Amino acid sequence: MELRLINAAGWVKEKSPLFDNLVRSPVLSEITIGSITVEPSQGSTGQNFVILEDGTSVNSLQLPNKGLTGYDPIFWAIVGAIHKAGKECRLSIAVKKLEDIHLFVNFAERHGVDVLELSLECPNVVVLGAHKPVFAYDMELTREAVSFTRNLWDGPLAVKLSPYEDDEFSLHMAELMNELLYEGDSVVLCNTKGGFSPRDERSGKPILRAITPDGMEINAGGMGGAMLKPIVQNVIRIFNGVLYKYIGIDIVGGIRSGQDIIEYEAIVGNIRPVTYQVGTALFGEENVRLFSDIAEEYVRLSTTTPS
Repeated sequence: MELRLINAAGWVKEKSPLFDNLVRSPVLSEITIGSITVEPSQGSTGQNFVILEDGTSVNSLQLPNKGLTGYDPIFWAIVGAIHKAGKECRLSIAVKKLEDIHLFVNFAERHGVDVLELSLECPNVVVLGAHKPVFAYDMELTREAVSFTRNLWDGPLAVKLSPYEDDEFSLHMAELMNELLYEGDSVVLCNTKGGFSPRDERSGKPILRAITPDGMEINAGGMGGAMLKPIVQNVIRIFNGVLYKYIGIDIVGGIRSGQDIIEYEAIVGNIRPVTYQVGTALFGEENVRLFSDIAEEYVRLSTTTPS
């Protein structure tokens, strides 16, 4: 099967040098924009994104973006540039309440978005010192959000879920996706793991020191990259054994080499559409050449015959 690589949500939210390089990449057939929210979000400041030596990341970016009103006059140019390059535009939306979905779908349709990625939801939004509830850990909220979106949106839908560590919950969530998703839809496994607070070995102080717009310091955020990978692998094993074969899996979690692709491929096999998303490795360096390096190593490893 053809190797499909795309950028993960979280970093590219408007035109920038990174956006331009992604659009020019010969490896990518799809560009992810977002995640975005209905209302504009200032995001956090300070030490809000850190990559550890082993390739693990932690972030509490707080979803900085312009909001739908801010994107409305400029988004046509973003989608136009992606389409001109012969690629598809994936829009990642962070749903904070069910009423947001109608606004997102209307926006996506008006601007010619190809794939809608429903993030349920970022686990690192802090309001008045408290983390907002995560839709993806509530079966009924997830059912409502996906059903509502699927009824409004005619194009491919990708539902981004959390890195579940309860195998039984993963099983039931996979069964729910079978009820709600259509052919051409996919499940994104997985979002970051919330509540991660790495500390400096010498001082013992938290490495993450994100400052929220209301002036609070946040020392815990979403784990991505290397340490997330084994959790994602386990979730994929469960979902892959339950999901109908016409539902795709978009894999995100610690992908930085062709070897990572080979390891994930060994779990998911070739029974369904699979897309691989690169987040931490790209966000740390903003080096789009990374996608070509991953693809080249993957081809080399997958065609090597053991002696």
